Amino acid sequence: MVTAASTADLAIILIDARKGVLTQTRRHSYLAHLVGIGHIVVAVNKMDLVDYAPETFARIKADYLAFAAGLGIADVRFIPLSALNGDMIVDRGEHLDWYEGPTLFEILETVPAIHSEHAEKFRFPVQYVCRPQDSANPELHDYRGFMGRVESGELPKVAKQIDAMLCWRSESPLDPRRKYLLRHTTRDSKAMLAGIAFRVDINTLEQQSAEKLVMNDITRVSFKLAQPILDQDLDRIADGGTAFRLVIGEYGSGKTFFRNLVRGEAMNRLEATSVLLIFMAFISCRSPAPARRRCHDSKAKPTP
Repeated sequence: MVTAASTADLAIILIDARKGVLTQTRRHSYLAHLVGIGHIVVAVNKMDLVDYAPETFARIKADYLAFAAGLGIADVRFIPLSALNGDMIVDRGEHLDWYEGPTLFEILETVPAIHSEHAEKFRFPVQYVCRPQDSANPELHDYRGFMGRVESGELPKVAKQIDAMLCWRSESPLDPRRKYLLRHTTRDSKAMLAGIAFRVDINTLEQQSAEKLVMNDITRVSFKLAQPILDQDLDRIADGGTAFRLVIGEYGSGKTFFRNLVRGEAMNRLEATSVLLIFMAFISCRSPAPARRRCHDSKAKPTP
C-alpha cells in the first residue's frame, strides 16, 4: 500500500457502513497523509446493508473528521455508495436521493492533481557524468554532460539578451564596438552592446538619448550574449530569493566594469521578469601568466 501511495495524488479510503471507522481505516489514512497525498475520499460502502440510512453516514463522517482533525488532513470528501447496486459510483442511483454531492466518478474526474496546483522547484538529480574525451573533436575533448531525470519542476528558461538599468562605473566609455565578458554564477559568455535606450539626467530625471556612456552615467542598455544563461535565478530574485550574481568585464583583459546594484529583465520571454541584479567584481585568472598559475595550482610556491 505504501509503495503505491507514494506516487498517488488521491486516496480512496473504503469504509464498511456496518462497521464504521476501524483501526485499519486510521492506519491507511495515516499512511496516505504521511506520504503526502493531498486529497482523501472517504467512500462509505455497503449502504444497501444499512437501508441507505443517512444517520449511519453522518455518524461515520463525524467519527472520521474527528480523527482527521488530529492528524492534520485538510481535504477530505465523503460519499455514500453501494458497489453492489452501483449507487453513486458512476450514476447516482435511486436510493441515495438525500445525498446532494457528486458521484465517485465525478470526484475522480474533477479533483486537481497535486503537481498541477502549484509551481514546484526544479529538481534534477545527476546520476551520471558523460565525458567522451575525444581529443580529435574540439567540441568534445573537454566536454561534460550531466545525465539524470527531472523529478519535479520545469527545465530552466534561458536568455540570450539582457536589458538592464545600471550605473556605468568605468573610466573607459561604453563602446558598442568592444567585446565584453559576462559572468553569470560560474558561466562566462561573450557580450556585445545591443543598444542604449536612454541616459537619465540626474538633475531633471529626464530620459535623454545617448550614443555613448561615461563614468557615473545612469542608463538603460541591452547586451546580446554569445551563450545563453539560465534565468531561473531571475525568477528567484523576483520572489525574494538569493542574489543573482552577474559580472560584466572587458573581454581578454579581465578588467571589471560593474560593481553596482542594477535592475534588469530577461527579454527573451513573453513576460519579462523584473529582478534585482548585483554586479560584483571578480578576480580574473586569465592574465598575467603568474597569476593564472597561482589561481589554478594550489601547490605553487608563494612569491617571495
